[in-house]
Amino acid sequence: MDMQKFTIVEIKRALYSVTVALLFSFFAFGQTKEIPSGSVIIDMGISPQTIDNGVKPYGLVYSLIKNYNVTVIWSIEPTKISGGTDFTVDGKTFRGGPFIIEQGSLTQAVLDEISDWEDEGVVTYTTLTDKIIPVYQEINYYGNWVLDPQNGVKITKKYLDAAGIPNTDFREAEADDLTSCDDVYLLPHADVTWDKHGNLINWNSPIADGGSAGWIWTGCKAVSGLENLVDPNDSSVRANFLANDPTVPPTQAQEDFGYSLIYDGAHEDASNDFDNYVQGFPADPFMQFLGKPGKIFDEGAERVYVLFPTGSWRSSTTVAIYDPNQPDVINGIGGLDIDGPAALLAYGRAFGDDDRGMVMYEAGHEFKDKNDDPDDNGGENGQVAAIRAFLNFSLLAPNSKVPTIVDDTGTVPSTISSGEPIQFDLSGSTGSGTLSFEWTTSCSFGTFDNPTSSMPIFNPGIVSDVECCVIQVEITDECGRRSFNTYPVCIQPPAPRIEITKAGTLNDENQDNCSDAGETITYDFVVRNLSSVEIENIVVNDPLLGGDIPGPISGDTDNDGKLDINEMWSYSANYIITQDDIDLGQVENQATVTGVGNGQITSDLSDDISVNAPNPLRPKNMYGTTRTPIYTSINPGSWTNPNTWSGGNVPPINLNNTDVVNINTRVELTSGGY
Repeated sequence: MDMQKFTIVEIKRALYSVTVALLFSFFAFGQTKEIPSGSVIIDMGISPQTIDNGVKPYGLVYSLIKNYNVTVIWSIEPTKISGGTDFTVDGKTFRGGPFIIEQGSLTQAVLDEISDWEDEGVVTYTTLTDKIIPVYQEINYYGNWVLDPQNGVKITKKYLDAAGIPNTDFREAEADDLTSCDDVYLLPHADVTWDKHGNLINWNSPIADGGSAGWIWTGCKAVSGLENLVDPNDSSVRANFLANDPTVPPTQAQEDFGYSLIYDGAHEDASNDFDNYVQGFPADPFMQFLGKPGKIFDEGAERVYVLFPTGSWRSSTTVAIYDPNQPDVINGIGGLDIDGPAALLAYGRAFGDDDRGMVMYEAGHEFKDKNDDPDDNGGENGQVAAIRAFLNFSLLAPNSKVPTIVDDTGTVPSTISSGEPIQFDLSGSTGSGTLSFEWTTSCSFGTFDNPTSSMPIFNPGIVSDVECCVIQVEITDECGRRSFNTYPVCIQPPAPRIEITKAGTLNDENQDNCSDAGETITYDFVVRNLSSVEIENIVVNDPLLGGDIPGPISGDTDNDGKLDINEMWSYSANYIITQDDIDLGQVENQATVTGVGNGQITSDLSDDISVNAPNPLRPKNMYGTTRTPIYTSINPGSWTNPNTWSGGNVPPINLNNTDVVNINTRVELTSGGY
């Protein structure tokens, strides 16, 4: 067969030209978010990496999501290089895909849980400043694992145990027992057969086609066994998830080689030239680990995955770690050239179908620490890297199947007032039956009119001091998959509200039915509490009346010096009318009241003119004297006054046929008051 041998450089170029674009179809980047000061960062970049600081953080994330309904941010800088920085805050650099718990989610119970995991070796940092960070995903779910019976418990259970994930949260089952409620199938070293594993093709298929879009993690020799799996009754039905059909199918003499990948035992192992293994895609979520785990893969029946001659990796497959010097790639096999990289870690959508589940192949039998040097990638550092790739894959497995919350509520304010209700409006979608809603709150006095509704009304109740707490909704599908939204709020004590009204009464001390200089106006004030909190330090002030007005003269029923809810206090003061007031034609004044309730100042202004004048004030005449009628009676037809009319004005004339009494001569004012 006349086939061109790829040089190492050409293989690298081909690999990267295929997979660079893949970053943007597999994974969503470009989001940022400002996290507030006081947030907790789980540091995933401690060096050297250990089980305690590199693997146990996944157990903490799992516990926070499952047991405390905490949304965890996964931060990955999309442009970083291998080992590069994700972000820096407070002068501290974070890398390796750190997890963040926002300050608003840090209840005392959550803080206690974090502290317990810190005692186990997890490293965290509490931020001192606000910081905008890159966000790969905000995670509020965890998947359902199913372990293959042959070696799932013997091998992959150890990785879950190392993370501290409880045994009750995964199960053991054959592939043909998988259901739509399962998220990821773990198939390490296994003898793959159609009867036991053929169902993986259907289980992995799109939900719209009746499948479950299940994710599959495979290791060691199960990889080539799965890739070469074929329906014995229909050779067109194959499980070559990540590799293409060979352009020239195997001949009968080549059947022992395999189909898309060469079977374990039919190809050479990796070159063990660990320093020259090629590792890329540092911003992929599955690649969030430190160091190079290549040496860890060098164990077991199948330590590298080699393409069948004339075969190739699918364009949708990311070959994230490969051995460019693998002997069969360099020398060929059976007289045939190998036209693609020998993979140690590869992943992608099965058959390149975006609606199918993801598949990951990870070489080696079991990820063991091969020596006592933690800085060596064959030691604990490499072991942690390999396990983290497995856990990163598991973390995202249920991504497409968890219930999706659609929130039409609008913006929920971070600060709300006591007694101020919030109307929520949520809906959801899922591929697994109907959804149930459950609303809870850590707010001391918060209640819901219907805590199982998608559209409840939340009443925060009345608090006497500011309370910061959370409102949370959890939605669950028929498989028990959950997702939730959290709304951090700070409830303010009810704002005090005070009101003042005033009324003025003219005191006609000389009984002449007119307002004269020296007479008085009595002002009566009523101060009222219109809020749901008591108000103290009440001050009524009227500049016209000399400033602060003593009181109250009545209304403080319990004599506690506090204006209680719905209580009304009375104040009163007199004002002496001046000649200037008479010349102006009115007396204007405005009173204020201030008080303090729940530490907040409240105030109100009275109307500037409260009462219209029933007897307008009299101005002076042209001679500077006041017109003062001293007639008490005018006879019919009379114009000659029996008494004197002062002020130099013509006296009135009675043109009627009856006596007119109580004469009151005045100048009309168009407006006025006191």
